[in-house]
Amino acid sequence: MTTKKWIIGTAVLGMLITGSAGVYAGTQIEEIKAKLNMKRSIYIDQVEFLAKDGKGNRLYPITYNGLTYLPTRAISQALDVSIKYDDVHDRVLIGIGAEEIERPKFLPLDYPLPADTKRIELVEKQGSVVFVFETKESLSSLAKKYNDYLKKKGYDQIVDSSSASELDLIGKNGVESSAISGAVLDAKKGTYKIEIVWSK
Repeated sequence: MTTKKWIIGTAVLGMLITGSAGVYAGTQIEEIKAKLNMKRSIYIDQVEFLAKDGKGNRLYPITYNGLTYLPTRAISQALDVSIKYDDVHDRVLIGIGAEEIERPKFLPLDYPLPADTKRIELVEKQGSVVFVFETKESLSSLAKKYNDYLKKKGYDQIVDSSSASELDLIGKNGVESSAISGAVLDAKKGTYKIEIVWSK
């Protein structure tokens, strides 16, 4: 999306992230005088965007030395771009590298999950997992990835009924079983909804 690249690619975005900001060394913080610019509006793809924090309070741009600083988290959410505050290294990650995989505790550590996995639902206990997640990785790519994984793990009974628009894969060996299904979640965003049912 050109708008997304433009907004993130310019130096207009300020680092106004809500939440914990960690402990800063005093020598690396400089106090400035800036102004909340309540008259400056924000438009994304020609639609006015009213930035708000996690509690629903209105956020306004800040003007400082002729530059406009926007609330990063609110803008990233409006553009559907992942954002993460890394307080270990005191940095803000936007886009690639900001995603965090919410990996099920009882799913085998080598069970492949897309790098952009976003959890929708998780039910698990030791020995069984039902994990539903969102991804932009294509169904054909996932079908190949899971086929390769199951073969590598010695699944000798694999049934693959996948198509271009659906992921449908079942497999088992003497120890565990897997059922992996998926379909389009949002065609405009290019996202897919995947469900993994694993048991041992």
